[in-house]
Amino acid sequence: MNDSSAAGGFKQWLMRAPGTLSARENRSYEVFVWLHLILIVDHLVFFLPVYTWLGQPVVAASGGASLLVSVLSFLSLRRGHVDVACLMLPAALLGHVTAATLHFGLESGFMVAVLLSILLLFMSEFPLFIKSVCSCGFLMVVVGTFIMLTHWLPIAPLGFDQRQFLWLLNLLNSGVVVAAMLYRLSAVTLRFERMYQRSANRDSLTNVLNRRGVMAEGERCQRSGLPYAVLLVDVDHFKSINDTYGHACGDDVLRHLARLMTQSVREGDAIGRVGGEEFLVLLQDLDGHGADFIAERLRQRLEKTPCRIKPGVSVQVTASIGTACSRQVTAGLGAIIEQADARLYEAKRRGRNRVVGAESESDIMALDAE
Repeated sequence: MNDSSAAGGFKQWLMRAPGTLSARENRSYEVFVWLHLILIVDHLVFFLPVYTWLGQPVVAASGGASLLVSVLSFLSLRRGHVDVACLMLPAALLGHVTAATLHFGLESGFMVAVLLSILLLFMSEFPLFIKSVCSCGFLMVVVGTFIMLTHWLPIAPLGFDQRQFLWLLNLLNSGVVVAAMLYRLSAVTLRFERMYQRSANRDSLTNVLNRRGVMAEGERCQRSGLPYAVLLVDVDHFKSINDTYGHACGDDVLRHLARLMTQSVREGDAIGRVGGEEFLVLLQDLDGHGADFIAERLRQRLEKTPCRIKPGVSVQVTASIGTACSRQVTAGLGAIIEQADARLYEAKRRGRNRVVGAESESDIMALDAE
């Protein structure tokens, strides 16, 4: 239990981007944290053991230097220098595989890792022009290495069997590393897409759904065929609160109401802000009587819980609520919301701080008839 919590804490620390980064850099930061870890592990479990096995201390030293640069690149990334890290990491990889190729020849397969360097560049957030220029530079290093090896033999030529074995080993290593890189890239991209989608459907002030988000939930309820109810909640005298205490206090009141609504409904119900001080609540699998009960419970809780705007100062907040149910209105979501809106208007007309639902509307109609 302690080990898992420690591992979770370490991962959280690792993925916590510096606060100075933009939204674009945040995504690039998380991607390159994983890429650094993948390549650092690759140095430790593949390149350095292979160089040691081949018995070439110069190449092993170049691999160690590449590992050191990769660690320094990671530390630079942690300090928020994302663009610097995005250049250092592929350059470190290119440097030591070029040294290995000059020592053992092209047929050893180390140049396959150049593709990893170019892939790293194109995973960055650099403009396409910079990616293209850097990639051309990397390819020029490959061409230069090829030309050198056509005029001179490798520094430490290997036998045919060793070259074949190294070629297959490098190909396998590059395949595993590319698969790991693409997996982490897709996982990070999916997480950020979900986060952006969630924020696109959220009201930034109250953190409940916005109009688009709650209407999408309403359409889903409508398609399910199960009964559902709608509450329309409107803060009473909200303009007066803004005029008296200021708009910052008005924002506090809206957040206060959103918190109380979240506490008053069930898990699976949806709350959305659909206007300045108006909220829509979707109650799944509930009839009109249940909706009236929840609405009245919310109204009473709000009435008994003043909004604290600063130490020693609280504002009494009330709300008017109109309810409607799909069992009573069968013409669709729009008609149900229209019915709830009409009942909300009636609650305002009757003096505010009240719930008007199916039963209370029937009482009103009876009184009007008398």
